[in-house]
Amino acid sequence: MAWTNKKGLNLRDTLAYVSDPGGTIAIYGNQGGNTPLYSSSSWTLDSDTFKAGATSAVDGMRNRNAGVDARLAGQYFNNSNTFQLQLGTAPGNYKIWIGFTNQNGTGYAAQTITVADANGTLFTLGILVQTGSQVADANNTVYATAAAWAATADTSGTSQTITSTDTSNGNGGPLITISSSVNSAMALSHLAVQYIPATGATLAWIT
Repeated sequence: MAWTNKKGLNLRDTLAYVSDPGGTIAIYGNQGGNTPLYSSSSWTLDSDTFKAGATSAVDGMRNRNAGVDARLAGQYFNNSNTFQLQLGTAPGNYKIWIGFTNQNGTGYAAQTITVADANGTLFTLGILVQTGSQVADANNTVYATAAAWAATADTSGTSQTITSTDTSNGNGGPLITISSSVNSAMALSHLAVQYIPATGATLAWIT
C-alpha cells in the first residue's frame, strides 16, 4: 500500500490486553516488560512489513488501562535506548500522529521529545508535566482525557508533517528515532504515520 494509508502502532506489554482497532497494530513486549528489539522485530500491517522497537531489551513496556481508547492503553517509557521505526519505503513527506500518556493515574515528568531521522532532528516537543488522564499529541496539544484526544477531527490529536530525504531504513525510506530527555519517562503510547505523495505524483501501484 506504499504507506499512503494511515498506519498506527499501539505500544504496550502484552498483545491480548486490548483489541486493536482497524489500521493499527500492537507493538508489544514479552509479558515481563521488556521492549521488542528493533533489530530482530518484524511487524506486518496492511501487507507492509517493517521493523519497530528498541535498540536493547530493557524493561520498558507496560499495560496501563484497558478501559480507555485501545491505542492509549499501554506505553513505552524507557529512554536508556531509542524507539525506532522503519518509516515507509521512500523518502518524502510524512504525517506523524503521537499519543503521549500514562493512563494509570500517575502522570509523567516534564521532558523534551526529539524525533529524528539519519540526517538529524525533524522536530522536538517540550512536553510538560502530565496527569495520568491527560494526553499530549504530536504538536504538544494537551487533551484532558483519552476520549478528548480521540475526538479531534483527525481522530488522534493533531499531526506534524515532516519531510525526510533519508533512505537508510533498509526498505528505501527513513529510519525514524524517538527519544526523551528524561530516562524512563517517555510515555509513548501511540504512533501513527502516513506517506503523503507529492502533488501530481503517480503511485507505483497505479497503472
